[in-house]
Amino acid sequence: MKKNLLMLLVFVTNFLQPLGAYNGTSNFTKSESSEVMQSEGDTLTLAEEGTLALLLSDMSPEKRIKYLTLRGSINWADLRLLFESEGRLENMESLDLRDVTLVPGGDYYASSSYFGDGTWFTSNDLYYLSNERHEERRSDGLSSGSAQYHCYYDYNLAGAFMGTKLKRVVMPKSINEIGRNTFYNSNSLQTVVYDQPPVFVGDHAFYNCKNLAHVPDLSNVKKMGLRAFFGCKSLLGTVNLSSLDSIPGQAFTHTAQIDSIVFSNNLQNIDTQAFRDCGLKTLNLDGCIVFEQGAFESCKRLQSVTLSDKVTSMSYCVFARCPNLSQVNISPSLTRLNADLFYETPWFNSLPFDKGVKYVGNVAMMTDGSQTIEFREGTIAIADYFNQACDGLPDVGTLFPNPIYKTSQRPQNISLPLSLRYIGHQAFKSCPIVNLNLPDGIEEIGSGVFESCQLVTLNLPSSLKAIGGSAFASNTKLMRLSYDVPNVEGQRNGGYYYRYGIFHDCSLLEQIDFGPHVVRIPAGAFSYCKGLVKINMQEGLQSIGAEAFSDCKALREIEIPGSVTNIEEEAFYLCSSLLTVRSNIKQPIELKRPFYSETYNNGTLYVPTGTKEIYEQRWGWKEFKNIVEDESLSVDGVTTDTSKASAIYNLNGIISNGHRGLNIVRYSDGTMKKVIIK
Repeated sequence: MKKNLLMLLVFVTNFLQPLGAYNGTSNFTKSESSEVMQSEGDTLTLAEEGTLALLLSDMSPEKRIKYLTLRGSINWADLRLLFESEGRLENMESLDLRDVTLVPGGDYYASSSYFGDGTWFTSNDLYYLSNERHEERRSDGLSSGSAQYHCYYDYNLAGAFMGTKLKRVVMPKSINEIGRNTFYNSNSLQTVVYDQPPVFVGDHAFYNCKNLAHVPDLSNVKKMGLRAFFGCKSLLGTVNLSSLDSIPGQAFTHTAQIDSIVFSNNLQNIDTQAFRDCGLKTLNLDGCIVFEQGAFESCKRLQSVTLSDKVTSMSYCVFARCPNLSQVNISPSLTRLNADLFYETPWFNSLPFDKGVKYVGNVAMMTDGSQTIEFREGTIAIADYFNQACDGLPDVGTLFPNPIYKTSQRPQNISLPLSLRYIGHQAFKSCPIVNLNLPDGIEEIGSGVFESCQLVTLNLPSSLKAIGGSAFASNTKLMRLSYDVPNVEGQRNGGYYYRYGIFHDCSLLEQIDFGPHVVRIPAGAFSYCKGLVKINMQEGLQSIGAEAFSDCKALREIEIPGSVTNIEEEAFYLCSSLLTVRSNIKQPIELKRPFYSETYNNGTLYVPTGTKEIYEQRWGWKEFKNIVEDESLSVDGVTTDTSKASAIYNLNGIISNGHRGLNIVRYSDGTMKKVIIK
């Protein structure tokens, strides 16, 4: 009885107060004082959290609230009523929560559902009030197609106004964050007021708020989520991001009315399509190191770009399709570029071709389709997709576009300068190149650079520090390879390396000669080279990567140098003809079955004299049915270089000419070693 009287007293008190909206301070570029203020409204004060439903139920049945101000304490139940916006709240346009206190705990206050990742189960996002930010995932566990729940716990009203018809919201003055999905798809939203400038903006916070006209004060924001302002087509004026060091993907995509942006002096990264189709007119960056794909693509009003010397690389289509971009100032330090970086811009279109090549600084950007290309000396890099760019590009309107381009003409002969250090991804993919001389100073080759070419022989210099996946894959005419790259790692695809092997599916490759600088053979490097019959590995090699020679069915015999300390899992998987394995390793370690079952069951492992017992105790070796000691393996090394020898003896102590096989070598420093000369 006391509670009912209290509620009645609160109700009467609320309606005796002067009506009207709060005329406070706005953190938008356009002050709230310039808005047309509401002359009527309803103000409700909750003496106890969770009583909003009771207050609303006491109103007359025909009552509909358009402008609502709440005061007092509110909890999840009150927020759920506001989120659902039904009954008396179905036509609500303005909500003022400035003087409310949020009470954590209880059930979820907002939710959304969708089909998860192409499967036939329902995923649900649930939002809870909590003093501690965290996430939980759970399932109802009823069946394989059971519903999945992603629960978000926070104190910033994440998801609270998704899809509502609200035009104006005043947030609680205790909040300085804009939670994920707070105003997601709120197409009617025009104004949001914060007493405290936010320091955090979550994923999809204002996604597709098409009528949001004024940019919040974002000068204090230190972290922003994906697509925070995506599709806010009515945003006007300047966006101040002076505290934000990394701008996330599609944060301001389709905001064509924004005039300018204030960037942080410490800006490090502008992610994928962050400002695609933005209204920015000029871009002048003293900082920023990384520009991801399509960062400023299709900015129709962009006229000039100035980048500092801190920028060394940019992904594809960063400034593509900017029809008014006519002035670009970039540093010579910008060397890692994509061929379509400035695609369909007046500035790039005006650059001349030099012997069939168009350059930006010291980077060869694209070819005119010439069959013979001679790059000028001083060229530091060849851009990603160098050759593919000459025939046009697809639309890259998705977050992760697939850069596969069509080309009608491909170069057959290329001359690479000594100054070259980098060749970009797929630069010469599918070009009918037969002869290739890589300069000794080259440091990096991107993925798929010479994939599906027609190379016959190849020499990889020791200056190389990185080789991308499939760089020379499917060169079906390559027969012999000299490989002297010290240490390059393979690339994994799911649980496998072979699909991205550097020389995957070079079907005619017969022989590989590894040089003295090779420390590691990359994972998956020579998978499915079905014609491979001979591998010459030198002393100094330490590791053979997983699946390195997987599915090399013609390989019959290998000899492993004594310096090898590790052979990774399935290094010789499906090598069904490999029946002779000669190991010079004197102290073998345990391995994870690097050989195929046919090799273990039907092959023979030859080991140095006195080591058979050790091999029979080590996993990865003891699986061999036949282990035989071989005196010729009790040597100090394997070599093809005898240039430093002062004399070479056969096993009878007679000076010889260094015939292939076991020899005793006296070196110029007086030392003598028992070696096998290849």
